[in-house]
Amino acid sequence: MIPFVLKRQEAVDPDVQRGYDLMYAKLMRAAGIYPDLVGKKYTWYGVYSSYVHVGYVFYVTVYAISAYYAAIFASYEILATNACLGTVTFMYSMVAHNFMFRRWKIDRMFKMIGNGFYHYDRPLTPKELDILDKSASACALSYRRNIFWGFMLAVTCSLVPLLMPGIRGDYGTINPGDAPVNPKLNIPMYFPWDTTKPVAFWLTNAMIGHGASTECAIVASTCCLYTNFCITLASQIDLLALSINDIKARAVKRYEKEHQLVGEPVDDKKFNKCMNYCLNENIEHLQVLKEFHRTLQNVVAPAVFTIFSGTALTISTPLFQLISVLMKDEIIIDDAVDAITYTYYIICFLALLYYYCVYGQLVIDKSETIYFAFYDAPWIGTDLEFRQKIIISLANAKKPMTLSAFGLVTASSITLLDIVKTIFSYLNLLLATGSQD
Repeated sequence: MIPFVLKRQEAVDPDVQRGYDLMYAKLMRAAGIYPDLVGKKYTWYGVYSSYVHVGYVFYVTVYAISAYYAAIFASYEILATNACLGTVTFMYSMVAHNFMFRRWKIDRMFKMIGNGFYHYDRPLTPKELDILDKSASACALSYRRNIFWGFMLAVTCSLVPLLMPGIRGDYGTINPGDAPVNPKLNIPMYFPWDTTKPVAFWLTNAMIGHGASTECAIVASTCCLYTNFCITLASQIDLLALSINDIKARAVKRYEKEHQLVGEPVDDKKFNKCMNYCLNENIEHLQVLKEFHRTLQNVVAPAVFTIFSGTALTISTPLFQLISVLMKDEIIIDDAVDAITYTYYIICFLALLYYYCVYGQLVIDKSETIYFAFYDAPWIGTDLEFRQKIIISLANAKKPMTLSAFGLVTASSITLLDIVKTIFSYLNLLLATGSQD
């Protein structure tokens, strides 16, 4: 796919590479959705990314066929599993391809990050350095956190369901009148070959496990990139707000530097010129952040829409399966393994929803501080030009920066609560349907 869409690069822009490193995007490269386009790696990643593309088409088709057979033969457990994981696979096939084909916009954001966004005509203060250090630490923590739960999700999908069947040598059976799906596979899915034979059983599970692990890497890497972009944008907003709050002190230092004077400025006209210069820096910084936000919104809008529209189903179905297992009169060891699997699915998908909503809320909350920073600027005693710029800046900063699904729903705490309500609505419907059966 890549050889036909993305062009080979002769070299990597140093700012893009630095932004790539700061955002810990190496996980995206490992997942195949941010390929290296330089030299011989272009061909290798082209083949690998094409494999990801074909793999998604195959598994989405297999999940659809499995769900169809499960519905026809009233195999509700298999239907629930395929509805949950099939929805996840379809969602992230959309998310992965969205990130692949918006590669140049991601590179633009990496370049802005690697270049430091905006450079003031002065060295950074200790407070500003502290903000950047905390941002870097938060990005590193997000990277480690996403690697951990992505790895655990891959283990839960690929290995945990095989524990008891593998120990017992139980390769499953497909009885007449049942859905043609082997329930002992790590993910019960339809395949056009006999998966109850030992060799076919293990090879099929290895194939499913590799696909599931790749998808878990895509889930974790896209979440990591999203959260790190939000953290970085929020830290830059903090820098801007701090700089606006210190605008008078900055103007005094500039006045002292230009006129070789120490102490309170004695020439109001020259000092106002320094105030306007410092305000212009803040306005330019704000424009850079708005450009970054617009690009980020354009990149993540399809992902946010896909995730928010499907998360309620992907959480309510394993929750229903978990309740069904716990309500059995007798719980055997296989049921306990299933309960562990369903519990981790619920935890991971809830965490994913939480990260997308809470970090979107972080950007909203931080962006609102810009308006109040301009509002509190020391405009009394300044000239008309400065006051006009303050009024224009207030108008520009009045609307907070939001990350939304094409304007339909915003990544925020309110959306998190709304989706949780929808999850319980779906769960009640599933429980009511199950009780009738």
